[in-house]
Amino acid sequence: MRSFHPAAILVFFAAMTIPSMIANNPVYTAVSLIGAVMMLLLNRSRSGIARELAGYFVIFAAMSLLNPIFVHRGSTPLLFINGKAVTLEATLYGICSAMRLVTAVIWCRSFSIIMTSDRIFCLTGKLSPKISAVLTMTVRFIPDMIAQGRKISSYSRTSGKFGDSAYDRLRRALSVFSALVTWSIESAVMTADSMKARGFELRGRTAYSRFVWSAEDFVLIALSGASCAAAVLLSGRFNLQFYPSLNRPASGTAALIAASAAAAAAFLFPIIFTLIIESRRGRRNENN
Repeated sequence: MRSFHPAAILVFFAAMTIPSMIANNPVYTAVSLIGAVMMLLLNRSRSGIARELAGYFVIFAAMSLLNPIFVHRGSTPLLFINGKAVTLEATLYGICSAMRLVTAVIWCRSFSIIMTSDRIFCLTGKLSPKISAVLTMTVRFIPDMIAQGRKISSYSRTSGKFGDSAYDRLRRALSVFSALVTWSIESAVMTADSMKARGFELRGRTAYSRFVWSAEDFVLIALSGASCAAAVLLSGRFNLQFYPSLNRPASGTAALIAASAAAAAAFLFPIIFTLIIESRRGRRNENN
């Protein structure tokens, strides 16, 4: 995905995320979830990926179980807990809602990995330099703050100033938080002064961008737009009605197949394109 233009990347993830939140059908959501997981595996480093996927599964399981426990709507009871019915409709709705939430979160996670600060600056730099600066600093600030917090915490542990009691741990945590806030304010002020000294707000100032449009970018935008339009326009025909009883739309099969096929084509294109690039690089390395 990093080989595409930032505008194409933005359109792609918007087209994948928005229908996943709108479509209320487990089949379409499952197709989008498969694409989200594949995209995450393709762009995420291997370290910690299993733990991250396990966290998403915990969120999915928790939402799937909580909805039928606290919501007792539906006409098909499965069992009774303290006189309250756990219905089939509430269970299926909880599973579908949890799947939609996890799918959207994974798409957004992949977007945050791929859309770095230089890509955000490429999109917003010409529109509004101030907004671009704020967004760039925010995206860069969060990982820098996490890394700095770990450094400060490590220094605090090895200093020997605090003991192992609960009170000392609380004091150490407050000390680390205070130092981290001070560092973050100082870093933000220094960055703002540096950008102002370099004439960031001057009129007519040009900005360099290493991103160039290609034919693949337009293909990705076209596929993403078609997928999003198909899902949004056809969602009313294949959305399931869970309450008061499960009701599948009679005309939803063809619409569901069309929307799912469009979504699959959209998220498979960058994956296949990336695999082609990697295979070409492997062949060049073998030839060299």
